[in-house]
Amino acid sequence: MDSQDQVITKEGSPNSMDSFEARYEKKWGKSVKIWKPFLESFTLFPELPTEIRQEIWKLTLQPRAIEVKYNPTHGFYTEVKTPAALSVNKDSRDAVKFLYPLCFGSILHEPAIVFNFSKDTLYIDADLCQEVVPFLFGMNKFEAENLQSLAIDRYLEEYLELGEYESSIDVMNALQKATSSMPALKEVRMVIKLDEYWHEHGFPEGRGPIELWEHMPDNLQKYMSHEGFHLDDEDGESECAELPNMNDFLEPFQADTKGTIWGRRPMELTLEPSF
Repeated sequence: MDSQDQVITKEGSPNSMDSFEARYEKKWGKSVKIWKPFLESFTLFPELPTEIRQEIWKLTLQPRAIEVKYNPTHGFYTEVKTPAALSVNKDSRDAVKFLYPLCFGSILHEPAIVFNFSKDTLYIDADLCQEVVPFLFGMNKFEAENLQSLAIDRYLEEYLELGEYESSIDVMNALQKATSSMPALKEVRMVIKLDEYWHEHGFPEGRGPIELWEHMPDNLQKYMSHEGFHLDDEDGESECAELPNMNDFLEPFQADTKGTIWGRRPMELTLEPSF
């Protein structure tokens, strides 16, 4: 191909496909047939069979970490948003509402948390420490028998060791023994929160529902590298991105999978330029 045949365009730019078609037609003497999407919206969705529409709505459901909070007036609640499918329209609600029963009430309060036992993780933060035992005793048979995933703030364990709460021993025993009454429980995770108390460095933290990750996201690792976390170690490598081993604490829990996991309330991190 000579120089005049070469058309340089940025890959992914609006003109890149046009230039390809022009070069193809010039070289081979015929136009290339390239498939292009002809629908920008799917207006036929309401006409699909009910069973297919329901399956499509179910595919929109995502796992959530449900952090339990407590209010003396209203009981146990969460700030985590409900799945969109529960509020789009009647069709979407009918497709998924049976997967999200109202759960975790108490003797004094009606259940107020919609929870999907096959997708959601129940997260117990250290701030709930004084209410953990009432919460566990308030779980009904259905909830205890169907819970599959449990996550516990590692600071809860530290508070208990320090004896900051009078009920520390009862809370520890209750958490560990409660899992023996949860036959469907598959995993128990200790949450290593990235917040102002994490390590000796501290970490900027936002507000709102916590997010859980098995591996630290790249943007957080870049932030640690930028801030020089532990880069003065002997080997010049930081171990801050490695999850600590807490098997001794997790050993008494009854679950197939036990381990640690990262947790953080998200906020945007700004990397200041280095001079």
